[in-house]
Amino acid sequence: MNKTLLFFTAILFIVAGLTMISLARRQSDDANVQGASESNVSPAANWTPGEPIEDFTLVERTGQQFGSKDLEGKVWVANFFFSTCPASCRQQNSRMAELQKELGPDGVRFVSITCDPETDTPETLANYARSFNADPNQWKFLTGDLTYISYIGREVFDVTVMPKGHTEKFILVDQNGVVRGYYGWDKPLEIDQLKKTIRGLLDGSIAPLEKPEKPVTKESPEIPQFEEELADETPSTLESPQYEYETADVP
Repeated sequence: MNKTLLFFTAILFIVAGLTMISLARRQSDDANVQGASESNVSPAANWTPGEPIEDFTLVERTGQQFGSKDLEGKVWVANFFFSTCPASCRQQNSRMAELQKELGPDGVRFVSITCDPETDTPETLANYARSFNADPNQWKFLTGDLTYISYIGREVFDVTVMPKGHTEKFILVDQNGVVRGYYGWDKPLEIDQLKKTIRGLLDGSIAPLEKPEKPVTKESPEIPQFEEELADETPSTLESPQYEYETADVP
């Protein structure tokens, strides 16, 4: 009788111990998931629409936040794209890949920002980046809230960004975060000038500019509206030749 009691008592202790271990592991996993979620919260959650943007933070293909402050002291080239673009975006990023291979080892950084964040999740961007052999340390692919990205386009780069609509220019930014020029990816003479300016910034023959302070206005800038009729009326080009729009349908 005593042996039977001891046997069942031992079984109860073992079960209780296993239950406690399982609960501890579950709490640890929950804490890790919560920590990861908090670190990857969309930066736009802390941004009020209409608030001017000077520096920005988005989500990189790794799922981690990355922003313009991470590029301080660097010469960098930015562009806008979307992964489902059937032709020109791939051609544009193929040219960016060539620039990364040539200038990345010299410390130049490259930043590609999607204008279709609903499709271009970090996982999608990671797969897309691999198709260009993009070095994760030299070339960043960013996603986030579309309205926030549109504001970044206008406030930081002075370009128009819409759903699946973006400038076809590479945008050069100097070590102080000042935009130095816009260069057509498909125009060899402009690409040559881009490389020349980059090398000048790197060797000091071209000095970075002081970042001007933006005037504070009482009225907030107009919030961009992406209306449903854009799906039927998105033009192939804007009046300005600087911006071109993809022919892919806007959902």
